[in-house]
Amino acid sequence: MSPLYTIRPSSLLFAFATMSMLTGCGGTKSPANSNNPANNVVVPQAVSPAATSGQSSSSSNTALVAVPGVQTPAGANPAPQNNATAPHQPGQGISSTPGAAQPQSNIPAGQANGPEQIKTFRWGFIDKAGNIVIKPQFEDIRPFSEGLAGVKKDGFWGFIDSKGNMVIRPHYDDVTKFVNGFATVNIGDRWGFINKKDAMVIGTLYKEVHPFSEHRAAVKPDKNWEYIDERGVVLISPKFNDAGSFSEDLAPVKVDNLWGFINVKGEIVINPTFLNAHSFKDQLADVTVSSPTGPKDALLDRAGIINYVDALHARENFIEGMAMFERYNSWGFVDETGKTVIDPDYDAVEPFSDGLACVRKGMKKGYIDKEGHIAIPLLFDNARSFSEGLAGVRVTVE
Repeated sequence: MSPLYTIRPSSLLFAFATMSMLTGCGGTKSPANSNNPANNVVVPQAVSPAATSGQSSSSSNTALVAVPGVQTPAGANPAPQNNATAPHQPGQGISSTPGAAQPQSNIPAGQANGPEQIKTFRWGFIDKAGNIVIKPQFEDIRPFSEGLAGVKKDGFWGFIDSKGNMVIRPHYDDVTKFVNGFATVNIGDRWGFINKKDAMVIGTLYKEVHPFSEHRAAVKPDKNWEYIDERGVVLISPKFNDAGSFSEDLAPVKVDNLWGFINVKGEIVINPTFLNAHSFKDQLADVTVSSPTGPKDALLDRAGIINYVDALHARENFIEGMAMFERYNSWGFVDETGKTVIDPDYDAVEPFSDGLACVRKGMKKGYIDKEGHIAIPLLFDNARSFSEGLAGVRVTVE
């Protein structure tokens, strides 16, 4: 994994980022009140939000609420799915190896109730009221971005719109979300770029890729990273051990195991002296600096001036004004002043997105708002963060 996007050893806040990506998070309120006749789902209905917290699915603690076409067997104990990884991308605690996917879990269920049955999991999408708006039918999903979401069906990836219509048929080995009109797609062990009409605008030539930003994309054709334009023309030759996306006309690059910054001409303008570096935002970049006492978080301006900060005030930790924090193996949230706004009551949390954060207690996951109130009860065995008003959730289907 590239150090550009790995967890900072000095920050407990990001120690959880990788774990949450591997385990997934989320859940949904029972869509029993949904008026959408196309969605047929049966999900566990908690007696109360408090009753669902920290417990596995159990027939003594849950009731089944009938909603169209999918069933959760009573007494089944869903296991979290191992999420497929996507190409090396900014801000994500995931593998940088393109196309590397971990298998979904199909586990035996109902062994205590008679003949063994095989549980089949499928992903669909809910809205912020917890209603299933796209029927669970996919083997895996990507978040919505620019009106489309990647979905895996019959072993291949395509894209759907927000109504669930398949607009790009599944024929790729892996995909990422659309950014600036382009999505990266994988065929075999190589990545390329398509547009929303499924035209291959840049062929599958690369081992790893970043999305386009400021009309440039970092790509790795072989051993080193280079930058290309939207026609695939090389703008900056392959000479970096690793590379990040351009922002404010600068990009972080790794040279001889240290990070610095280049301009749009590929010239190094801030020397590689950092253990880790992130793209500029509002004239500042988060970096990790070596010191006699160990790695330290810092903010870097365009002139190369370093200002040390504590781990809490590393800006990359804050999303929608909130940062995750851990106390005694439980997780909560603080605001930008360092004040605890959501007590560490959860086994796992993910950053806020669209005003909601995915949380987990025991084997169940749901969503909370910024006041810490449960917005969608902890009912699902796996789910993803909200994006463009929709979140992927996984349920058991017949």
